[in-house]
Formats: sequence, structure tokens, C-alpha cells
Amino acid sequence: MKNLKKSCVMFVSVLLFSVTIALANISEVIEDVKESIVVILLNTGEDLTNNSPRGTCTGFVFNEVGYILTNYHCVHKQSVLRLFFFDKDDWEEYDVEVVGIDPLADLAVVAVPRREKPVPYLKLAESVDQIKEGMKVFA
Repeated sequence: MKNLKKSCVMFVSVLLFSVTIALANISEVIEDVKESIVVILLNTGEDLTNNSPRGTCTGFVFNEVGYILTNYHCVHKQSVLRLFFFDKDDWEEYDVEVVGIDPLADLAVVAVPRREKPVPYLKLAESVDQIKEGMKVFA
């Protein structure tokens, strides 16, 4: 739980610090971070043979281990989670393993146990002292 809270601070940091509009134009930022972004397909149905998705969520890779931060409501009571990386060379669908949850903060950490290719991750602020009030950001 302590690590998940730390992830929450990092998540907020990425929203408030790492991607400022004042320092880069939007297309450059998207180019820099797109391979760290994932799409998660949800299936809440009881019938596991029916693989049609019932919803989608997103997340981002936030460390060198390949852990992905997403929302808790995306993983809560899901029977099947499938993940896709934004990687033009990898169109494979991956199963997801939930590593940690924090329902109150609506955060979840998931991992893809069988992906061997390293995934670029977002570099987050290391301290809230680096965040200045009034900084322009986008998410």
C-alpha cells in the first residue's frame, strides 16, 4: 500500500510537472511519451470465452520494471484484462496481472508478465518541490 501511495504521488507529479506546454509543443511531447502509454480492454462478463471488450481504459508505464499505472475502476471486478502497447512493431495483445490497488485514490498498478521487450517509461518528478503553482500542463 505504501508503494501504491508513492505511485499516486508520482502520478500527480507527471500530470503537474513532467509535461509542460511552456517547454515543448504538444506534438513533441506526444512523440516523447507515446510508447509509454497503454490501452487496456475490459471484459466484465462471466463468460470468459467471449473476448469482446466491454470497455477501455488507459495507463502509462512509470518505471524500469514495466509497472503500469491505471485507474482502480478499470481493474475492479474485471474477469478479463487485455493490454496493448503503443508500439508500431508490437501488435500483440497481453494479459495483465494486477500488482496493487488503492480504491480510495482510484489507482491500480498492473504488470505484463510475459513481455520481454523493454518498454520506455515516463520519467516523473522526484519531489513535489519541483512543482510550481501555476505551471501549465496537459494530460
